[in-house]
Amino acid sequence: MSLSREQQRELLRRVSREIVVGGRVELIDELFASDFVDHDALPGLSADREGFGQTVQLLRAALPDLEVDMRFTLVEGDKVADYLTSAGTHLGEFMGIAPTGKRVVVSALEILRIDESGRVAERWERFGAMQLLQQIGAIPGWEEPPEAPPVPLVAGGPERSVEENKQLVTSQLGIWNDGDYGLADELFHPESVTPDAPQFARGPEGCKQAARIFREAFPDFNMTVEDVIAENDLVLCRFRQTGTHRGDLFGIPPTGKSVDFQEMALCKIAGGQIVATWFQTDMLGLMQQIGVASA
Repeated sequence: MSLSREQQRELLRRVSREIVVGGRVELIDELFASDFVDHDALPGLSADREGFGQTVQLLRAALPDLEVDMRFTLVEGDKVADYLTSAGTHLGEFMGIAPTGKRVVVSALEILRIDESGRVAERWERFGAMQLLQQIGAIPGWEEPPEAPPVPLVAGGPERSVEENKQLVTSQLGIWNDGDYGLADELFHPESVTPDAPQFARGPEGCKQAARIFREAFPDFNMTVEDVIAENDLVLCRFRQTGTHRGDLFGIPPTGKSVDFQEMALCKIAGGQIVATWFQTDMLGLMQQIGVASA
């Protein structure tokens, strides 16, 4: 049974609204394949349907007023993806951390693969785990970010196909892997924004800032594309990033340790350039690998 695009979107909405927010874990057996694999299961939980159900119960116990806002959804082939923001109050234990009563807001990027029976077969997700732990005080360093700037409205420019948009977004590897910072001036609109990191400069300089941070900390930094999903003017990429910590990283001196971590990024295209990028990097996993945060 092959689902239409709208049926795939509805399946994604049901997972978020009925299971995660509504707590109806009994629907997991109906909506998820028996051999479901969660590639980003929480530590200590199994990567199957049972583990996903436990994740839902853990989140709802910790944040009983949990709200989820699905901001963007895109469908391509047998995969459906979304960018969402979640908010709630830390009123229950979370991963061994006692309730703090603090309000938390985090964003996430998620990909679901739908099998031929119309059920969720695989799941990938990157969410602001480190930001969540910082907001409840489990990890120091939280600072309220500035207000995110609006996405620029761009009229005109060349009409691009979905495949051309994919190529545009994946061309960023030349910046991150090769240090071709001039390429950013071609790929990014002069007023492009990064709403998940509003402290970065607008336009191409924001990408250059981020790339320099990682390339200076990891001189052998390498980014590879694991998956690309696109629809209309939106392109979502799942990246794998590796390197050796031989330079300063956010004030952390070199450790010489090798790292291997994931990132997802959603880009909006207008006028033949990237006008906005929403992203989630596994910063908690990265910090654990260089020995800064406990696993």
